[in-house]
Amino acid sequence: MKSSLRMSNNKALFCLLILLANLTPIHYEVLARSEIRNFQERLLSEVITEFEERYQVFFNFKSSLVKDKKVHFEFKEGELFETAVKRLLLHTDLEYQLVNDRYILLF
Repeated sequence: MKSSLRMSNNKALFCLLILLANLTPIHYEVLARSEIRNFQERLLSEVITEFEERYQVFFNFKSSLVKDKKVHFEFKEGELFETAVKRLLLHTDLEYQLVNDRYILLF
């Protein structure tokens, strides 16, 4: 009896893990959308300037890439730089490359 109960619990746990693994990407997308609704739209150039001040880094990019672009973004306390950059660029057509720990190329 204990053996079949343990097997049943293992199957249930396995099914739960499969379900959670499949739902995770959807959860992140929904979370990103809900964050957008809560943040005010700001000029990307202003956010980049704030990034440089907060994280003591330097961005290099063609001004035409960010000109008049607006984003929904707020900084999160204690967030790692690379996590914040990925979140910032999530809904833009821009990508980035870290040249070293202080210089970032946007393209």
